[in-house]
Amino acid sequence: MLKKHSAGFPLYLIVFMICILVSGMMISCTTAGGKNDSVSKAAKSGAPGWLIMGCEPYFRSTGNPKPCGVGYAANDRNPLSRDLAANRARAELAKNIRVKVESVLQNEQSGGSLKYGESEAIVEATKQVTEASLAGSKPVDSWTDDDGTLYILVVIEPNVFRSTVSNSQGLPENIKNAIQQGY
Repeated sequence: MLKKHSAGFPLYLIVFMICILVSGMMISCTTAGGKNDSVSKAAKSGAPGWLIMGCEPYFRSTGNPKPCGVGYAANDRNPLSRDLAANRARAELAKNIRVKVESVLQNEQSGGSLKYGESEAIVEATKQVTEASLAGSKPVDSWTDDDGTLYILVVIEPNVFRSTVSNSQGLPENIKNAIQQGY
């Protein structure tokens, strides 16, 4: 008689399923190309610096830091690819802005300069800053790799970003200054 697991499945079937699962995970880990693979591939094929380094480190290295994002679309021949890549770039840009603002908020909260209840208003103002900043963003460069993948760089000019932050309501001046720092 076959031994059964408490759930009623034969033990050999459970062991077999675990072996399949583990071997599948091992294969996916060894064959999945990571970011480093795509970066080294891009570097070998003449990709622009903003793609190889990442846009924010690239602009910092030029001495002209800008809020930015890079997006991609798999098929550059599809008419919608350009829009898809630009939208992905704007999504990355929004994420980068949110991360910067959240970092500033954490620093201010740990320093004790935020009053109780003030952080909720600032979170709402952060959403406004991000949305308004995205309206001022524009694609400034693109590149297509050998496989036909289209990459688009979207930036916000620093003066537009600073103006957007300055005009945002609900942010204390110290938070506005901290967010603008570096751009």
